[in-house]
Amino acid sequence: MRSFIAAAALSAVAATSASSVQYPFFGSWLPAPRAGGAACADFTSCGDCTSSGKLLKCRWCPLANDNSCHAAGSLENKCSASQQIVDPAACAALPPAPAPVPAAMRKPVVIVPGIVGSNLQATLDKPSVPQPLCTKKQSKWFYLWLESFEIAPDAVKCMLDNLKLKHLGNGTCANNDGVTTRIDDYGGLGDINCAMPNALCKTTKNWIEVTDALAAAGYVSGVDMFGAPFDWRYGPKTWMTREFPALQALVERAYNDANGTKVLLTSISLGGPYLHLFLTQFVSQAWKDQHLDSWLSISSLWSGAAEVVQMLTSGMVWGGANWITPLMFQGMVANWPSLAFMLPHAYTSAKDGQYVDSAFATAPNATNSTTTYKSSNMRQMLLDAGRNDTAEILSSIGQYVTSTTQPGLKVHCWYGTNVNTTVGMAWGTTDLTAQPVVQIGNGDGTVHHASLRVCSDWVGRAEHETVVRVWENVSHTGFQTDPEALAAIVAIATGANDTAAQ
Repeated sequence: MRSFIAAAALSAVAATSASSVQYPFFGSWLPAPRAGGAACADFTSCGDCTSSGKLLKCRWCPLANDNSCHAAGSLENKCSASQQIVDPAACAALPPAPAPVPAAMRKPVVIVPGIVGSNLQATLDKPSVPQPLCTKKQSKWFYLWLESFEIAPDAVKCMLDNLKLKHLGNGTCANNDGVTTRIDDYGGLGDINCAMPNALCKTTKNWIEVTDALAAAGYVSGVDMFGAPFDWRYGPKTWMTREFPALQALVERAYNDANGTKVLLTSISLGGPYLHLFLTQFVSQAWKDQHLDSWLSISSLWSGAAEVVQMLTSGMVWGGANWITPLMFQGMVANWPSLAFMLPHAYTSAKDGQYVDSAFATAPNATNSTTTYKSSNMRQMLLDAGRNDTAEILSSIGQYVTSTTQPGLKVHCWYGTNVNTTVGMAWGTTDLTAQPVVQIGNGDGTVHHASLRVCSDWVGRAEHETVVRVWENVSHTGFQTDPEALAAIVAIATGANDTAAQ
């Protein structure tokens, strides 16, 4: 199982190689793009590309979200080695490239990423650093997550410290002292497509295959395809005053630029409860009716995620990055209101009116009996773990946790199943900062099934339609690269018949 946060980090670490270039952020080192003749990109047909000669060694990638010529070893080539075409004779067997969908048939698309899915930039003027290797002052904007060397052993404390938030009291949080952050490309795709856009975009993919597939259908970034990145460390109190006005303005821009064509919202993971909050507590029903066509929700955690319980109490091993200890990880995320927002929460089912309050953790107590922690007493669990600031942050956002109701527009709800996932944990000690025994069950590898399926309870029980599609053996972020999912996203965006099964 790989957590929300680990998935992005490890893809970047795995991509590193012996070949490297110096990065301007205090002597950082990043993998260099592999060399390749730029001339290959000049060829626009398979035949010309593969006939370019032995010197260039160009190869054609026939995938719908690529369909172009690449130099050998190009990081931009989306084909695997077996998919690439190097023999001109093989070009004749290729089907013609799909024609772009007419603009009148394309719904404007606004994409909302999940946690760690937006590229945060930072400058530094810090009063202190956790170790001498870290820099205190950096006036040039750099990618805080994840395009620096700081994920590496011995340097990671720098990144963890820069990503922390400090709790000011009453659930209000702010950047660590001396850290200034921003989202640079709001409305564009540069801060949602890849975790490392300047160095290793191909191997740190977020939305790039989705946006490439939409581009192949005729979509143009900034015209009818937009990214809505946000600072995923913060939570509802900040989003309501900072992010949501910008999101509302972006949707209105997309709608107006398309001459009144209603907008398709698309989200993944934390983007689900983030958008649900926007739709139910920030904009009116009249605004939704006017501006929005529908919402494609992918891998949303409607009632929280079990693994967040461990993240905020004992911490967890960050995927395969075993040099980051669980308590180092916990220290980084402890004051992120977004994680408190993703803790399991009790709710009343829209299907049968039953109160759903599931158990997620057990631990022995001082009376030699067992304490069971349910969704409804997550705050007590945090207090028992000594995570008092996190408990206060959780208390401050209770009014915003409403993501289990139909949000007032057509929803396409997709989620994966049959992937081993954390569903609970059991401590063998009263010390909840120790590592528990993790219990594994059904889900998408990140979010447990009971949370993913909440949208199923909306089907046929609200004024607005909910269409649910369950994908067997597809992981939490697998939709962003799965060919069938990419085609289905384009079909929804362009108004083709939706094949989603209820």
